[in-house]
Amino acid sequence: GTYARTFSENVVKPMEIDTWFDLNLGAEYQINKQFSAFMKLNNLLNDGYFRWYQYPVYKFNVLAGLGFSF
Repeated sequence: GTYARTFSENVVKPMEIDTWFDLNLGAEYQINKQFSAFMKLNNLLNDGYFRWYQYPVYKFNVLAGLGFSF
């Protein structure tokens, strides 16, 4: 597990952060020499968790775009 430092009444106490599993998928398609398209799917399980103490991650999200080279 992962631990974070928390403070209570001027005393440092360890707090265990829950474990997590993050599943991602990405693909790119080369249309021709100059054009390409890509897509990335993040957190496919739509799991809300904290990567660090009090820092939540985004749930399911998609990033897509086009590429051009000259």
